[in-house]
Amino acid sequence: NNFLQLFLGWEAVGLVSYLLIGFWYTRPTAIFANMKAFLVNRVGDFGFILGIGLLLAASGSMQYTDVFAQAGKLAGKTVP
Repeated sequence: NNFLQLFLGWEAVGLVSYLLIGFWYTRPTAIFANMKAFLVNRVGDFGFILGIGLLLAASGSMQYTDVFAQAGKLAGKTVP
């Protein structure tokens, strides 16, 4: 029910993806794909946590209900 739980779930999906791709660790293509998945997930994680931080700074809450209740007010805000 909040953005922190969503982020932790996102991290769990990334971990499972990394482990699933890296299961065949003896194959060079699997090793390359495993590293690529890890790096892409880290880039996505950075953007995701940045967005959550901006929502927290703008709304003062990480709860979905609180943030979505302020959607009209937040729509007009810009980041200086």
